[in-house]
Amino acid sequence: MRKLNYKFLSLAVAALAFTACEEGDLTATGEVEAAMGELYVNAEATASQVFGNIDEAMRKLDNGDALPYTIDAATFDVDPNDASRYILDYGTGTNTRGKVVKGQVIASLSGTDYLATGSSVDITYDNYFEDDKPVMGNVVATNASNANDTVFDLDINNLAIQDNGEQDSDGNMVYKTMTLNSEKTLTWTEGANTPSDVSDDRYEIADMAGSTGTVATYDDNQFSFNVTITSPLKIDNSCQYRLTQGVIDLDISTTKDPSPLTFTEATIDFREDDGCDRFLTLDLYNPSTETRLSDLTRQFGGF
Repeated sequence: MRKLNYKFLSLAVAALAFTACEEGDLTATGEVEAAMGELYVNAEATASQVFGNIDEAMRKLDNGDALPYTIDAATFDVDPNDASRYILDYGTGTNTRGKVVKGQVIASLSGTDYLATGSSVDITYDNYFEDDKPVMGNVVATNASNANDTVFDLDINNLAIQDNGEQDSDGNMVYKTMTLNSEKTLTWTEGANTPSDVSDDRYEIADMAGSTGTVATYDDNQFSFNVTITSPLKIDNSCQYRLTQGVIDLDISTTKDPSPLTFTEATIDFREDDGCDRFLTLDLYNPSTETRLSDLTRQFGGF
């Protein structure tokens, strides 16, 4: 499966943003895909960022660091009424990651401690906004480690964010929602022996065995798409852009008739040969029209 319109490719995978460095002209695309792509990026970025923040916070906790401490410019502390519940508090507005974040992220721990196999943390959003847009849903990180490997299963459940909205005929703003569900497995290849220091961590991301990978819907389910990881995404925290290698296939469908889609298949290859850089190669195809664009070079903004 490799389906998608080019502008929809701005979604790429968890938290990608494409920039210049283009070869070829792909202007014959739809605004619908562009809007969905941007929104998908925001959804994956929100889920990825919240996991990264809570992962760092819980590792510090297991290491014995004294609470409270600062994570992502927010205050992390235990809930005074529940010793297994932790709060990452952005208050009424905190500038971080190039945006204003407010509200709280709640992390509820099940098990002895975060780094114990079988333990899990349920991450939810409490009156949480990024640039005044609400975020809902939850992320569950389960420690699935064994004697040989540090492994976490990551479930993203009904994570919902809004688009920028548009005015209706009466002048009222109407917002559409992107809802994301995803099941991934994160396997550490380096850094597991220094749990209090995430800067040396390296891990691979793959679709969870037996899962459907990533499924999302947009605009009252009129659009749906799948993202399949065909070669593990390799994350290296010592690299500025973090994602150093991996391949994904994309598939999109719509119930709208006629379909507004142009290209319906895509493969994105995050090139290993560029080292710690941000180059990727795109292959696009529409089997109905037999239109193909191959080996197009792009850059991504980070992961």
